Amino acid sequence: DLSQEQLQACQLLEIQPELLNEQTLQVAYRKKMADFHPDKYQSLPESVRQLIEQQAQQFNQARAVLKAYLGV
Repeated sequence: DLSQEQLQACQLLEIQPELLNEQTLQVAYRKKMADFHPDKYQSLPESVRQLIEQQAQQFNQARAVLKAYLGV
């Protein structure tokens, strides 16, 4: 069973917990980072870039939590 933190990580990355595996994690993470990668937003105001960077950090953290769970 997944912990609350792991379930939140799945939700953040839009992964259905029952489908969680190394491949679905990688696909979901790449999709999110493609949308939120800080390099795409260099021309925007600093305040907006900071929000996007925070979102990217949340995706990184969620991925780390789920990778630890999967043992990869």
